[in-house]
Amino acid sequence: EMAAVRELRELATAVLDRRGGNRYGAIVPVSEVLLLLSDPIAWGELLSLSGLDR
Repeated sequence: EMAAVRELRELATAVLDRRGGNRYGAIVPVSEVLLLLSDPIAWGELLSLSGLDR
């Protein structure tokens, strides 16, 4: 697995954990990262966690 994909999955997991939406109990799959793309608020949280929102 590419490091960038793994990092996106970990960030998405953190966002979903904060929102109470991580139904996997572990690092979420790539499909959940793609779902976050459709939610501007959640995607903004992910960018904020990564430091890329600046």
